[in-house]
Amino acid sequence: MTKPFATIPALTLSHYILAAVPASHYKLQKLVYYVEGWHLAYFERSLVPEEFEAWVHGPAIRTLWNHYRGRGGYTTEFCLPGDYVEKIRDYCSRTLRQEQIELVNDVITEYGDKTAYHLEALSHSELPWREARNGYSRSERSEALISKETMKRYYQSLFPK
Repeated sequence: MTKPFATIPALTLSHYILAAVPASHYKLQKLVYYVEGWHLAYFERSLVPEEFEAWVHGPAIRTLWNHYRGRGGYTTEFCLPGDYVEKIRDYCSRTLRQEQIELVNDVITEYGDKTAYHLEALSHSELPWREARNGYSRSERSEALISKETMKRYYQSLFPK
């Protein structure tokens, strides 16, 4: 019997990502965003239940920001302690379908070697963030939500024809 599609909290996803690549919380926000965007595109459903806001420096989830803030600057990279790496991987393999894990791993492979600034520039060039930021100046704070429907359609439009 095939497992149903599951969701996991963004914080859990961030830990899974950190088990694969060290990242600052600035970069981690974007990696979680790209995992969600491609998950929406491929499976037409969310992986994380939280909403992304269109902040000045790119897509962000407030609960992630609250968790990681004060634990170093924008460039401080986090990594997981060795004993926790296997626990988070095991949890995700028990919770998620194999194809969900493969997608997360593919996104980490594709985006994980990029800098936070590269991912910021990339997200700023894409429709979901731009649409949510419509009416805001480049440096104006915003809590505008990024539409998951727009994310799904946008990343689906990038599929090879």
